[in-house]
Amino acid sequence: MPVFDSLALDARYALRGFRRSPGFAIAVVATLAIGVGASSAVFGVVDRLLFRPLPYAHESRLVWLGIRAPIFEGLEPVMAAEFKAWRVEQKAFDAMAAIKANADCTLLDGKAARLRCARVEAEFFETMGVSPIEGRAFTPEEDRPGAAPTALISHALWTSRFGGADAIGKVLTLDGQTTRVVGVLAPGFELPNMQRPDIVLPLQMNWANQMRENNTNLIYAFGRLKPSVTLEQSRIVLQPLFDESMRFVPERFRKEVSFQVSGLRERQTRSTRTAAYFIFGAVLCLFAIGSLNAANLLLARASARREEMAVRAALGASGGALVRQTLVESVILGLGGAFAGLALGWALLRGLVAIAPAGIPRLEQAALDTRVAAAAILASIFSALLFGMVPAWRAIRPEAVHGRRATARVGQAMVALQLALSLVLLTGAALLGQSFWRLQRVELGIRGEQVVVAQIRPDPARYATLDRQVAFFDQLRRGLEQTPGVEEVSLSDSIPPTGSVNAVISSAVQVEGRASLAEGTGGMIPHRWVTPGYFATLGIPVLRGRVFDEADSRQASGIVINERLASMWFPGENPIGRRVKPPQRDWLPILGVVGNVRGAGLRRAPEPEYYEAYAPNTMPYLGMRFATVAVRSRLPEPDTGRLIEREVARLDPTIPVETEPLALRVESLTAAARFQALVLILFAVSGIALAAVGLYGVLSFLIARRTREIGVRIAVGASPSRIVRMVLRQAGAWTLAGVAAGSALSWFAVRALETLVFGVAPRDPMTLLSAAVGLSLVALLAAWLPARRAAAVDPAIALRAE
Repeated sequence: MPVFDSLALDARYALRGFRRSPGFAIAVVATLAIGVGASSAVFGVVDRLLFRPLPYAHESRLVWLGIRAPIFEGLEPVMAAEFKAWRVEQKAFDAMAAIKANADCTLLDGKAARLRCARVEAEFFETMGVSPIEGRAFTPEEDRPGAAPTALISHALWTSRFGGADAIGKVLTLDGQTTRVVGVLAPGFELPNMQRPDIVLPLQMNWANQMRENNTNLIYAFGRLKPSVTLEQSRIVLQPLFDESMRFVPERFRKEVSFQVSGLRERQTRSTRTAAYFIFGAVLCLFAIGSLNAANLLLARASARREEMAVRAALGASGGALVRQTLVESVILGLGGAFAGLALGWALLRGLVAIAPAGIPRLEQAALDTRVAAAAILASIFSALLFGMVPAWRAIRPEAVHGRRATARVGQAMVALQLALSLVLLTGAALLGQSFWRLQRVELGIRGEQVVVAQIRPDPARYATLDRQVAFFDQLRRGLEQTPGVEEVSLSDSIPPTGSVNAVISSAVQVEGRASLAEGTGGMIPHRWVTPGYFATLGIPVLRGRVFDEADSRQASGIVINERLASMWFPGENPIGRRVKPPQRDWLPILGVVGNVRGAGLRRAPEPEYYEAYAPNTMPYLGMRFATVAVRSRLPEPDTGRLIEREVARLDPTIPVETEPLALRVESLTAAARFQALVLILFAVSGIALAAVGLYGVLSFLIARRTREIGVRIAVGASPSRIVRMVLRQAGAWTLAGVAAGSALSWFAVRALETLVFGVAPRDPMTLLSAAVGLSLVALLAAWLPARRAAAVDPAIALRAE
């Protein structure tokens, strides 16, 4: 008989067998579907982040060049003058290019809109190996200072503003400048720093003016390695150039500065890689638990069919035919689990995307595409085949008729392994859950309820002078203060707890009566410009002295510091009236001390911080090109947002406004922790449920096979409670083995959570103990029903059946 005819016959026979025992088939398919669904959904997310090629040609040769220093925390930029020198002298790269990060810009054509704009060198597109889908990239002439403004627009902006029609040569009014469109970027275009701009402009850097002795212009630098050069070799080549650059850094700062050459993917995923790998590992644990459960079901069915297989062998069926039949059944079940799992995975992926916090790279690209679907199907079939090999092997052994004890031992070992993996998931979920609970209870230092914020950026062409800027924002503040329902209004250059904030080097601030640092920067001190009412609006308590009033908004006469800075500058002393001199400012007295605010997030201690008043004598230095308005009112937050929009439109309808409740900003600080805990808790609960079902199934199988033995025990006087204890003792041994193995695995696995948890040690003994006790109770509960069933066996019926 041809092979395909034999396989078709085996498939029909398998399907008839599944129709006779649909419960078994549904259980195996459902078990596999849970593992496949969860793993395919998570793989759809992490595949784009960790494994999928970056959207650049020969992306493995792309590197990020950067400098690490306290003043550049987390950014790794370079100074423009250093990049200029490196590019001329280096021998490791085929090409190098620089960009500036996204900054808000205003598009005034039609309805005014706030967009994200970035600036790149003309060489950028060639260096990264990308090109526009319409039009062209920038020419070297367009990248020169003073050249006529040109732009490349994103695919989304092209679709929304031009309906996908020809946009090349069209003119946009961008920040008051007439800008000509020369190209359209590909869908999903992103910069190497993973920002997605709406508009890309030429960098137009005046390289001739970049002097190492007075170099403060920051850029992000990237290079394409020559084919024969490794990442480590490029570091060696560039290190002498970096050492040369250090001659222009003050000697006392040099110990805090280091040079970095990182592969682009490694740099992009540095902050999310640990979480991605841990969650991916967790879902693989869940897949393994589901596969082990399916294997137990297959073993139990094989044991139940031992007489059938023996009879078929006696009637002439070859060992190969019996193996083929068993494996065909496994493949059919694997395919059923794969397709059911893909349907479940699609729903789970949509749910993950819906509840995931902002900031997960490439999350919007996550999909169950052909690659993910193929991986899920192959994994499911491989799992079914792997665990179907044991029944297939037993089918061709003559002693298979007498293999009950061996089958039981294999099933028990699989249950113990399921419990071990479940304990790993449960421990991780408990740690992340505790971390989330502790983060929620960290005092931020501000009250976000009933506060709405909005960044206002007037057109720089229409508000080119300082007088116009100050007049506009003064009218806005006073107009909002006079609105019924409004309690407090303030303006500032930034609002905690998210967003950028200005900062100065600690050693650059002179403090009266305090010696300067001998070496090092001393870290960074954030500072903000604020109007009267800022502290009342955000609910920041005043601890000593006073804060700014209307007189200070006319003539800044001092600064306000927070409690942390007061203890750093004046430990055990009264700071009120003491004088300090920030960079480029006069000596100023300290007016007051306010409470600490965790402006850098909940995981970090409050930073030292000081505040200056928005006033005419600070404006020439600062300018007032934009400001963040914060309004506390008795109105519902959406109404407060509309109030801000109306007031801005009354003063200037061309200014776009985007409002946001401050409470949402505060809530976003725990969003990542909540998401990680929720996902791992879901996996842990699913894993425990599958393990409990596996334990229940194995015990039920064993009790069914030992019905005569149990009947004899009862007939000779064994009490029901003794039978229950016998079954629970057996289940307890497997559980103990699983918990012991799981505790050892957890001890090593949770070390990966060190950077993800807050306020709890990854190897917290109480958490490990609680997870072990909880899992043991669930396992014993799963064993209770089969144990009660065993105790209810009627000895007369059991012996008669035998």
